[in-house]
Amino acid sequence: MTLPSEEFEGSVSGKVPCALGLFLRSKTYVRNFKVCGTNVVFGRNIRIQGVSRIILGNNVIIDDNCAIEAKANTTITIGDGVYIGRHTRIECFAGSIFISNNTNISANCHISSSGRILIGRGAMIAGFVQISNSLMKAENDKDTTLHIGNNCWICSHASIRQSSFIGDNVTIGAGAVVQGIIDPNQTAVGNPARQISQTA
Repeated sequence: MTLPSEEFEGSVSGKVPCALGLFLRSKTYVRNFKVCGTNVVFGRNIRIQGVSRIILGNNVIIDDNCAIEAKANTTITIGDGVYIGRHTRIECFAGSIFISNNTNISANCHISSSGRILIGRGAMIAGFVQISNSLMKAENDKDTTLHIGNNCWICSHASIRQSSFIGDNVTIGAGAVVQGIIDPNQTAVGNPARQISQTA
């Protein structure tokens, strides 16, 4: 089966369930990516655009009904051992998105960038989280990367907005809205998110 070099969606193998479908997708999808590691699992009914601009590490799992889109002159990098839950969308319109090793992204999340997003190692992102950065470059050349540190826990329905910086080992409470700096080893809650305690 030959798939488009830049896009695949709803191919025959994409709809086959169970072990047979996993086997077929592992053989037909991997050839399209800029880099694709070993033991990558593709769920059913996924939609991926700009595959030549997407890098997948080893042991990545992309669950059913996910969408990943890398527009021209962008890069999406998904590290080793990353899990992307069902119905999650990852969209890069400009700049780059880098998801580090062993990050877990639960179902129904939305990650969108017109700038740069960096998610650190071992982050745990619960369902319905929104991560969005629309800033490519500030007028004063200040770094506008949206940064989530290593080993962070982002609880459900939280929103992380443009150019926020979240340090390592931070917990963001459910429904919190982050737009700014959260220091390492802190717990932050509310809208706007504020630090309330040091993470144990």
